[in-house]
Amino acid sequence: MFITFKLESLISRIALLIVVLLVCGAMGWLIFGHFIIRVVDDNRVILNRQGLNSTLARLPGSPRINYRLAKAELADGVRQSQLLGNAQVHAQKAVNLSLWDYRNWRLLASIQESNNDPENAEKSLRAAAKLAPNNLEVNWELANLLLRRGKLDESLEPFRKSTRKNDELLPLALDLLWQFSGNNRAILKTLASNDPIMQLSLVQFFLGQSLVNESLSTFRSIDRETKFKSPKSAEYLNALIKAEQYEMARSVWLDLIKSSIGKNDTLGTSLIWNGSFEIDPVQNYNHFNWTIGTSQYARIGFDKLVARRGSKSLKIAFTGRDTTSLNGEVKQLVALRPGFRYHLECYAKTGDLLTPEGPRIALMNRNGLIASSQPVLENSTDWQLLSVDFVAPQDTSPIFVAIVRLPKFSYDEPTRGSIWFDDFALSELATAGKF
Repeated sequence: MFITFKLESLISRIALLIVVLLVCGAMGWLIFGHFIIRVVDDNRVILNRQGLNSTLARLPGSPRINYRLAKAELADGVRQSQLLGNAQVHAQKAVNLSLWDYRNWRLLASIQESNNDPENAEKSLRAAAKLAPNNLEVNWELANLLLRRGKLDESLEPFRKSTRKNDELLPLALDLLWQFSGNNRAILKTLASNDPIMQLSLVQFFLGQSLVNESLSTFRSIDRETKFKSPKSAEYLNALIKAEQYEMARSVWLDLIKSSIGKNDTLGTSLIWNGSFEIDPVQNYNHFNWTIGTSQYARIGFDKLVARRGSKSLKIAFTGRDTTSLNGEVKQLVALRPGFRYHLECYAKTGDLLTPEGPRIALMNRNGLIASSQPVLENSTDWQLLSVDFVAPQDTSPIFVAIVRLPKFSYDEPTRGSIWFDDFALSELATAGKF
């Protein structure tokens, strides 16, 4: 279908030509304006204030150019205070031209605060937060401004929004609230209420402030399943151990571990975990479980064919190298009370063992051996009992139950054969009391 116009008069033709030229000119100017605005709005393009002012003279109704110029004047206004007034004028114009862009309100708030007008800065930031309620930067800035203005309670909600999914900002928020509130624990608990992930961070914060009991009570109030699944729980255990809170750490660890393995009658009341090696390790929670390292003198692992009770034992198969040494390749961190007496025991069985002196079970810390049992005897066809009584040292360094063999001389004959260990038990000698 075609529509045909017949322009027979010269005046009609000239009029049509003028209209076409005007439309083309308007479209060309519109395209040029959009191009200029896009260039100015690109943060990769570096423009100075003079260039931005020239561009604004051509396109005074562009909110983006006003925004960019206000931002440049704010940056330069740090050195030249007279520019801050100009910056606020252009930021306000950007807001007026584009009321629904939260970035304009956010920039205006920064300039207003730089101009010592915190009241209007707060209004502008609240407007930005209303337009972008989940924006991290806007909520963080609003929370900090409210805090500086003494509006502690009002700052909690924007702090909560800005830190809920940001592990880097949350510790900063806790520290700021702690300082501005005069170490008010209730304020921090209110911030983290009903959010287990935030509560786990609060647990670490309380521990960092040496509020050990507060930390523990907060941790225990969190849903167990949430705690178990969160890597923050493993971090908390590491922090407790680093703070030398071994009994507390083991108590927390046991609560988490027992919930994951369910009821198990083999646990007993021993102060050593998994003494019969029947329980599989739980991923990310090896803090008070057996740790088994590599050794050039032996191959170490679990044997399902030999056991005193149950279905497993720990097997050490020696490689036959001279001057055999074992010094913590098999160990477990334990929680003991300083100055109290304890009894450690286990059973060992040998297979074709040939050694100048057998390994022992021992207690050790960073200073070396605390106590050790008699050595494993060669050629025992039945399980032999190894045991040692000892007093826990007064220092607070971590203590490990370990299997050790420390050569007495710089050289001794090779150790060959195998040894199986089973049924470790550690108990406090309550009748002996504290020494």
